[in-house]
Amino acid sequence: MLRIFSQINILSLLLLPLIIAAYLYLHWNSVEGSLYAFETEELVNLGVWGIQRVGMLTNDILCFAFVLVNATLLNYIFNKQNFYEKNSLLPGFIYVILLTNVREFYVFDGALILHTFLILATNVLFRISFNELNFGALFNFGLFLGIGATFSPKFYFALPLFYILILLSKPFKAREFLLYITGWAIPQFYAAFFLFFYDILNEKTLYSWWLFSYQIPYNYFMNTIIIGIVFISTLVGAKAVLSKTGIQLRKFSGAYFILMVVSTLVAFAVFLFFKRVDFFHFLILPLSLLFSVSLLKNKSNFVQMLAFYIALIYSGLKFFFN
Repeated sequence: MLRIFSQINILSLLLLPLIIAAYLYLHWNSVEGSLYAFETEELVNLGVWGIQRVGMLTNDILCFAFVLVNATLLNYIFNKQNFYEKNSLLPGFIYVILLTNVREFYVFDGALILHTFLILATNVLFRISFNELNFGALFNFGLFLGIGATFSPKFYFALPLFYILILLSKPFKAREFLLYITGWAIPQFYAAFFLFFYDILNEKTLYSWWLFSYQIPYNYFMNTIIIGIVFISTLVGAKAVLSKTGIQLRKFSGAYFILMVVSTLVAFAVFLFFKRVDFFHFLILPLSLLFSVSLLKNKSNFVQMLAFYIALIYSGLKFFFN
């Protein structure tokens, strides 16, 4: 699989959507009696925009479409920014196999829409120039983050974090910061108008944003171990690899590396202390890009290869755990 998705060809292009569909099929055919399966009440939580009821088929179509779009966008950024000397579909493939460890892959809600806007924001992030003014880029960066946060309000906490990541890569400029805040604030005005116009802002609405709960599968602890193995492997390999890239890419990749570490710490802390697993999907985006870099440039590294194949094999075998 690593060899197939390390390059772009007819086989890898055809396999990616088929693999996504196969995971969805395996999940919904293993719901009864499986310790792994996520249960759903056929509710779509769209954050600020409310909770909608959808059928099982509609849920599967939405999950398939958004996972495929997000994987494709990750591949585009990876190849556009020349993380590797050859074009590759590996980031999208790793995004898929890691995402199968969380509920958001199988039960559609605002998280997958958030992922789309985070990826678009990442594309803007890598186009920000270190020495030049970036008014349009910072506005768009804030705008994409702001739109995404309305679909998953748990993400509001990350607003200052993302600007701190920019400050790690370039000097502070007040006008750029104001445009970043303006871009982020515009979607919030529309969201506030929607909430007050339809008179749906109440305690129940706020509860659904932050504590929209679901049954946690019994073996979710194993899923977190798999994500942890990939994370540790990325820590081992990514830093050495990124040191060999250009200065501009290295700066923003380093910021993305910090984002991955912070996201992981938050996700595991919430899991250990509050027994909640709805923060793990945040870290999968930076982990997919950086683990791909580490794998492609360290193909002879045993730790990297072992982590990849453990994650790959477990992504399919877990559906048969009873």
